[in-house]
Order: sequence, then structure tokens, then C-alpha cells
Amino acid sequence: MRKEIPDGVDGLVDTAGIAALAIRAVRDGGHVATSVGGVQVPGERGIETRNTFVPQYAREHAKLDRLRELTEKGSLTARVARTLPVQQAPEAHRLLEAGGLRGRVVLTF
Repeated sequence: MRKEIPDGVDGLVDTAGIAALAIRAVRDGGHVATSVGGVQVPGERGIETRNTFVPQYAREHAKLDRLRELTEKGSLTARVARTLPVQQAPEAHRLLEAGGLRGRVVLTF
């Protein structure tokens, strides 16, 4: 898991509920944040963990705009498994329920 970065990464943001496994990629004393409600990440090797609840940021327009800016610049990337038109929302749910996706399902409007 540490082939590319042998000393480990400084931090990890988990949006897929895999932090309990992915924590191995984090250096001692690093940081892990998860946005998947109820996921418990074991604090080990001095790693600081934080579970965030994303809906609390729904009205944080300045912060969301900053994320948009970083994404547009290419500084922040998101793994997208599939992009579907909103009319195919039921298919998006089926994909999510089936599991095994490497990335998010994005609905376009």
C-alpha cells in the first residue's frame, strides 16, 4: 500500500467508508477525516481521526465555493465511477446498492 509513498501520506479523506483499511497508507502522526456517517476509524500510531457530517456544511457557501475553485484548478480531484443524467437516478441507486464502485456516481442536471 505504501509503494508510491513509503513513509505514508500526511492525511486521508475517506468518502467511501474504507478508512479502517486505508489508514495503513497514513504516516504515523498523520490525519484521517471521514464523511461517511457512523464509520469508526481506529486511532492508532498517533493518527488523529475525525468524523465529519457533510450536511452541516450545506450552508457554508464560501467553503463550498473554495472547493469548487480548487477542483476547477485541478488541485483537488474526485474519483468518479459513473456520470448519469438525473433521469437515470434509479440506475445510480442500483449501482450504489450493488457496491464495488471505485468512485462516486454523479448525476447531471
